[in-house]
Amino acid sequence: MRLGLLAAACLLVPFSAAQAQGTWDHPYLEDLATPDLQTFEDEREFRRWVRDLRRAQRYITGENRAEIDPEIYVASLRVERQDPDCSPLYEDCVSAEGDDAGTVVVTGTRMRQSSLSSPMSVTTADAESITNNQSAGVDEGDIVKRMGDYLLVLQDGRIFVANFRTMELTDRIDVYRTDEDGDPIGADWYDEMLVQGDHIIIAAYSYEDDASELSVFRLNRDNGTIERRGVFLISSEDYYDVDNYATRVIGDQLVIYTPYDPQDLVNRRNRPSIRRWVPSEEFDDEDRGRAILDVRDIYRPVFGTFDPIVHTISRCDLGGLDEDNLTCESTAFIAGEAAEMFVSPENIFLATTAASYNDTSSYRVCRAREAGFEANTEAPPGAVFRIPMRRPDEVDLLAVRGVVFDQFSMEQQRSRFRMLTSWQDITCTDSWWRSERERGDIELVDVPLVRFGTRYSEPDDGRFTTLPEVDDGFFENRFVGEWLLYGSRTRYGRPPEAEEGDVFESSGLMAVPLGEPDDAQRVPLSHEITRIESLGGDAIVTGYRDDTGLIISYLDLAETAQVADAALLPGRFESESRSHAFNATIYADGDGLMGLPTVRSEHESGRYYWRSDNSDISFLRFSPSGQLTDLSDVSPAPPEDKRESEYECEVSCVDWYGNARPIFIGEGVYALMGTEIVEARALEDRVEVLRRLDLTAE
Repeated sequence: MRLGLLAAACLLVPFSAAQAQGTWDHPYLEDLATPDLQTFEDEREFRRWVRDLRRAQRYITGENRAEIDPEIYVASLRVERQDPDCSPLYEDCVSAEGDDAGTVVVTGTRMRQSSLSSPMSVTTADAESITNNQSAGVDEGDIVKRMGDYLLVLQDGRIFVANFRTMELTDRIDVYRTDEDGDPIGADWYDEMLVQGDHIIIAAYSYEDDASELSVFRLNRDNGTIERRGVFLISSEDYYDVDNYATRVIGDQLVIYTPYDPQDLVNRRNRPSIRRWVPSEEFDDEDRGRAILDVRDIYRPVFGTFDPIVHTISRCDLGGLDEDNLTCESTAFIAGEAAEMFVSPENIFLATTAASYNDTSSYRVCRAREAGFEANTEAPPGAVFRIPMRRPDEVDLLAVRGVVFDQFSMEQQRSRFRMLTSWQDITCTDSWWRSERERGDIELVDVPLVRFGTRYSEPDDGRFTTLPEVDDGFFENRFVGEWLLYGSRTRYGRPPEAEEGDVFESSGLMAVPLGEPDDAQRVPLSHEITRIESLGGDAIVTGYRDDTGLIISYLDLAETAQVADAALLPGRFESESRSHAFNATIYADGDGLMGLPTVRSEHESGRYYWRSDNSDISFLRFSPSGQLTDLSDVSPAPPEDKRESEYECEVSCVDWYGNARPIFIGEGVYALMGTEIVEARALEDRVEVLRRLDLTAE
């Protein structure tokens, strides 16, 4: 921690507003960081830190807004503190002896009794899993799950239960609740469903309660009926992003991410807590629930940041659900606004950065440059925090730089951690809204887990391998076995625009052998890149070359990376971007099937998240050598074939997470499209519909 600060005194040392500086490297913000991984010792220390942060923000904001005359000079005066926890810029300081509360350093090995001291039993990688999870053994929330003979569908804030063997609806239950007038109450969006044992957990977010809502149900596997077990509220200031998932299940542990503004946590009543929901007439406002985050569980920032967020990871024990009990413990890290969570069977990783909105907003950056400030184009400091699942108190970190693109930019393979980072510079024009973003170096970090430690220091260049550039645009990346694949697309999942006579040129896909990353190779493609998915030890890449339809390439990842085959889906366009929209199965003989949602209208390709029209499901067969056969698509039943129903959606009527999924169960082939399940059979050249089930039929 710095022991001196700048103070205005006399006209000695010139200071220019055009000094290159990011919001993270202002000395007052750096002064609030501690390189050693430390938690706050007590309430007093946390409140003092928040107070100093507020004052630093006001000072820096005023400093940046001031009209600075280049002829004026400001002195630099280094002041030795009497109390290292007191800043003379912010407050009147007294000697350390006069402060009745000493400071104790708490390192990242604070030990506490953990429910994970015994070996875990991973249950999510069994034959019942039908979700395209990023990591085997780590289940992610989705809109459809399997439990025994039943498919559970989360749609319109309701759970539909269907016996996929008999294709009969066995139950339907509202996840949301109703008040005394019968009006819906509860969360605004019901997005993620997880299963554990016989329990169903629905993760949602309620803006009225400022809380993540966990609704727990139990399935009776004998008759396919559901009973409600309880609703739990975990106070939170926001939900997760449009691509990543807020929840994971590992064995009997639920992992959930929630963010908070540190200034809001000064009041203990605003601290994260978990409480069981009860009707309003029974609710005691004084009962705020059980606190799940103490200030001694919050790790101080290890680098400066202007707009810090308290990024919180909660681990909830699902073993108590039989007793209608849910207990959680949390760990939090203070860093910049952007964060991505990746969970392996052994560890929870949280990638953070020092950058804030001021550093990424073209409006803010360009306005600052107009005023004479030069924004820092260097990649900001970053840190990946790790929470071991079996020893959650032994937290450590890895110093990095830049930001990750998404959760797929990270992976743990055995004892190694890998991640892909970059940083975008902003090129300002005469109008800030015409500003352009230019991606900086794409860098690979590949280190053994033993390189994680309890102290942040600027990472040396040897930790990073600079990889070849690709075209600017939306970035797609995926670790597949011993390879890293990445590329970009220029449009949001839509066919590229081309004038008549134009020759399509693709920048191709970069394939990096992780054993020799300097030997990265560019794999020629006949299309741009919309999606990259793992398929056993190989990969699938989708994209367009024109408006004739979607192209799917099978990438053989053997000694070299090469396209084994490519198939055009004529007149069909991919309609959902989430990873769960794609799914595949490989049979014992090496053949397999894959499927993904498509639509027949080009203008609906890559449609935005609030477009909730039903998609079709396109199926393809692939051989052990990677040869593809288009089996065409399965569509929802036309309206005239459906029975009349008074069914209406009441809440959560926008399908943010999509509404279509290919489902493979043994040799069975199914398609979920909105509120319809189709059972099909894969023939040599097509998919034949066998039975349909309308989940909303009365």
